[in-house]
Amino acid sequence: HEVRGTSAPGRLQHMQLRLVVNRPGVLRRTRAGRNPFAPDKQHLHHRLLEMGHSQSRAVLVMYAWTGLISFTAVAVAFFPIGYALLGFFVGLGGILLAIRPPVHKPIAVVKSLRTGTRKSG
Repeated sequence: HEVRGTSAPGRLQHMQLRLVVNRPGVLRRTRAGRNPFAPDKQHLHHRLLEMGHSQSRAVLVMYAWTGLISFTAVAVAFFPIGYALLGFFVGLGGILLAIRPPVHKPIAVVKSLRTGTRKSG
């Protein structure tokens, strides 16, 4: 990936980010005795899908993490650290609630709720 129009420090930060993002996968595969560049299903989005999240919900969860980290980084610059941390922990709680595996009701209950034929009692 070529980063055009950025300064040398900006390109260095981009390179550092790529190393930080890719390092856990390379280390995980190397420890398992596999090719460090072989694909696997251990990435965050695959894990979210395995938990039962839809593709769009998994993307939203990853956007939420990105937003939380970005908001906290900016908030530290403009607000006292206590407020920034409070916002971080409130956001963290919300995201942790969101990434719980979805609750699936039995199909018969869902169908009865849709058609209004649910028996009470």
